[in-house]
Amino acid sequence: MASSPYPVASFAFTGHPIIGERRAPMVTGFSSRGPKAVVPELLKPDVISPGLNILAAWTGSGDDIPLYKKNHNYRFLSGTSMATPHVTGIAALNKKKHPSWTPPMIRSTVMTTARTLDNMEWDILTDSFRVATPFAAGAGHVHPQLTMDPGMDGTPDGPADLNYPFFIVIFNGHTDVLTLTQTVIKVSQNAETYNVTVVAPELVKVTVTPTTLEFKKQNEKKSYSVEFRSLARGNVTSRWDFGHISWENKDHMVRSPVAFVWKN
Repeated sequence: MASSPYPVASFAFTGHPIIGERRAPMVTGFSSRGPKAVVPELLKPDVISPGLNILAAWTGSGDDIPLYKKNHNYRFLSGTSMATPHVTGIAALNKKKHPSWTPPMIRSTVMTTARTLDNMEWDILTDSFRVATPFAAGAGHVHPQLTMDPGMDGTPDGPADLNYPFFIVIFNGHTDVLTLTQTVIKVSQNAETYNVTVVAPELVKVTVTPTTLEFKKQNEKKSYSVEFRSLARGNVTSRWDFGHISWENKDHMVRSPVAFVWKN
């Protein structure tokens, strides 16, 4: 599936048996990978969702394949391109429950509630049995039930790219410092307090201010700033590094992946 500036889902599949269990999901080798060559500031793919060996149903309307031109009102095939329809269905469910939500808000809730652990509570792998980075799995595997109540979400105000649910950090030098600000809105009804958790690579220091967000009512907005400080001091490698910023409490976890790279 080709990269695009719009929401893109990779394929996910159930892998080989390990110790009598079957790990899922895993990311197929032919699934689209980042970074996006034209616009590296956009993390791609957004998420992964089920897409391999899926039974796809359709009415047959406009079907020009002679083999399937039969007088049936309902039919299905096994396909490999169901990842995007799965995410589209999640978006439709969210729009039904939350009519006022904008497309950027729905994209944000799908990404920030995605999970990076498989059914065995291990890191999601690629089909080569390597840990899937955000350039393979995006923000993680979709969880439809979690998207319906994400706790807090990206603000609907302003251009969508200003509050995209991830961070791409491009350092211009070995000791470069970047500061970004993110605004979120409380979408669930109950008062909540979120504490931040940061995971960063060895050559980067990440400081989030404030470290706690306290919401007293629905639709309340809060902003936080993130300082990314390079500690490379000449030790820059050519590969990308990754981390994440997660706002958590007992009911919700709102997670944003972060990708780092240094310009030559």
